Amino acid sequence: MNPIETSNKKTFQKSWLDDPILKIFVEIYPNDSSKPSKLQCKICNKIINAGKSELTKHAEGKGHIKNMKLLCSNKKINDDFTVNQANRHSDKVKEAELHLCYFFAEHNVAINIVEHLIPLLQKLFTDPKVLADVTLGRTKCTEIIKNILANKELDNTVSELRVTPFSVLIDESTDITDQKNLCILVRYVNRRKGKAETKLLELLRINAAEGTAEKLYNEFKKYLESHNIPLKNIVGLACDGYNLMVGVKNSFYSHLKKDVPHALLIQCICHSAAIVASKACEELPRSTEEILRLTYSYVSGSAKDAKY
Repeated sequence: MNPIETSNKKTFQKSWLDDPILKIFVEIYPNDSSKPSKLQCKICNKIINAGKSELTKHAEGKGHIKNMKLLCSNKKINDDFTVNQANRHSDKVKEAELHLCYFFAEHNVAINIVEHLIPLLQKLFTDPKVLADVTLGRTKCTEIIKNILANKELDNTVSELRVTPFSVLIDESTDITDQKNLCILVRYVNRRKGKAETKLLELLRINAAEGTAEKLYNEFKKYLESHNIPLKNIVGLACDGYNLMVGVKNSFYSHLKKDVPHALLIQCICHSAAIVASKACEELPRSTEEILRLTYSYVSGSAKDAKY
């Protein structure tokens, strides 16, 4: 090679990239990266000698300017398309939110469940095809709850009660069909979750004519034994102050105490407070009760009087 040609050969200077025009399109030619003497225009895909004058000349050429305008035009189209897509997505999200709000208002659904429903829907329906194939009506939903979910929940609760101390919360009432309903709730510490939980165990139906304390307790005991739940795991009983439940000689609690001597009794606080208030009122003068009644009657008669 001629020495003169070698000395005149131009090489790329990194400082040229400080030029805001050149840095847009200049890149080093791949096969000439050690001491680059040739560069490539990213816009025109053309090889250029590594001289600043050559780069400036190429940047001012008609072909390069035309390609730059075309690139800017395409970029604007792409940006507009992206913005339109984002706007359409935002509109669809707002429309979905409005439909959900309308659904809650139309069917009188509790607003508090919104914070739980939306995360559930997002978790279940990541695939639109799944949502499209879901079929769920009132009958199917009822049967799933009664025959699948309820049984599964009962199995989980029973398995905990077999090995965990628990308290029993019981209340009984008689409906218009002369059936006595014995509602049984249990409260225990869930070992897996590490927190106290209160669960409905069963709602026993008993003939009101046979609704004695002994009958209620025997039905309760029979139910626990049928599910292999040890009576000794009971640590306490919570109920109202009715004699049928807490009487000294013949009550639900007296029968429970025979089988579970360590069981504690906690009577209903509201029922106890009502008895205390009733007894306390008997000690007040009659005039005090009359003044309270008249005051309430006057104030509750109209909103105008209530202001005073």
